[in-house]
Amino acid sequence: MEKPKPVRGRARIRKLYNKRFLAVNPDAKRKVGPNSQSQ
Repeated sequence: MEKPKPVRGRARIRKLYNKRFLAVNPDAKRKVGPNSQSQ
């Protein structure tokens, strides 16, 4: 992995991106589902 990044900020951005992505592409739930579960 590259340099360690703040998990807090990353999780926040990821949640926002996931919400946006799912809103635009609901079919992406399959890819995001398992990953977003750990959030």
